[in-house]
Amino acid sequence: MSAAGTPGVWGARYLDHLSRLLGEPVDRAAFEQDPAAPAIEILTFSAPEGCLTFCTLGLTHHRAELSGYREILLPLAAGWDDGPALLANLSFFAVQSRLALDRGVAVGGMGEAVPGFAGAFGKDAIYLGEPFWLPPEARRVAGPAGAEGRLLSAWPIAAAEYEFLRAHGTERFEERFADSHLDPFDPRRPPFDVTP
Repeated sequence: MSAAGTPGVWGARYLDHLSRLLGEPVDRAAFEQDPAAPAIEILTFSAPEGCLTFCTLGLTHHRAELSGYREILLPLAAGWDDGPALLANLSFFAVQSRLALDRGVAVGGMGEAVPGFAGAFGKDAIYLGEPFWLPPEARRVAGPAGAEGRLLSAWPIAAAEYEFLRAHGTERFEERFADSHLDPFDPRRPPFDVTP
């Protein structure tokens, strides 16, 4: 939201794009860490089937810190009460750390920020990848003057999976995940086999 309380240009474009993809939000909550900075909203959509998808709205205000126009989707099949807090904490950490958000980025230590989720599901890191569950053309958002924004998909991962990613890189991590046939949106899933 802009200072006047209305969506900025990018916020309006992302909201329109997300509403066309996922329907109207069923909930929205604003999170702020610094009253002088724009709030980050977390929108909740009841899609895809069996999930609630939490989505940031407002990361585009931090284009310089995040190396581009980005918003993050977090589909969850369980742990819905913690979805907004997970995504808000990830967002604030990314902005403060000037983390270039892209495929292959993971943030550990989420269990400290949202201990109930980590304790219930054994997932205390978040991985960012392409939103493979959306059509390729839906992963980009057209902006003003030919600029382009992106959507990234987040999913919770276990500490062992996080260490596997750090040791073996994005390609091997995603291959191992795909080979495991586990649902990345279900935090109740077991970790994939991390044996090299």
